[in-house]
Amino acid sequence: MMALAFKFYSKLLTVTLLNLSVLLSKLFKVNRRLARFASLTQSTLNSESARTAFLDEIRMIPVDSSNIAAIGYSDVCRVLQVDFLIGKRYRYQDVPSQVFDRFLAAPSKGRFLNSVIKSEGMLIICDTTLL
Repeated sequence: MMALAFKFYSKLLTVTLLNLSVLLSKLFKVNRRLARFASLTQSTLNSESARTAFLDEIRMIPVDSSNIAAIGYSDVCRVLQVDFLIGKRYRYQDVPSQVFDRFLAAPSKGRFLNSVIKSEGMLIICDTTLL
C-alpha cells in the first residue's frame, strides 16, 4: 500500500514539475519579449524625432479662459501642452495624467496653471510662438 502511494505521488510530483518547467519557460520568453519591447520603446522615445512626432500629435482641447486657448496631454511622453491666446505654446514635461485631468476640470485654468503646475516646478521644455 505504501509503495503504491509513493509511486502515485512520485508521478504526480514529476508531472507537476514538468508543467511548472513548461510554464516557467513560457514566462521567461514573454519576459524577454517585454524587455525587448520596453527597450525599443524607450530608445524610440529617446530619439528626438520620435518624441517630436508624438508631441506634434497632441490633441488640443479648447478651454474657457481669459488667458489660455487650449490644453493637451501626451500619455506617452507625459507632456502637458498649453496654448495661450497671445500665440505662445508651452510644454511641461513629467506631468502626471492626474494633474492634466485636474487641469481640465479646474474652474479657473489660469489659477490652476499658476498654483499647481508652475508652483510644483514642472519643467518647461518648449516655448514657441504659434502665430
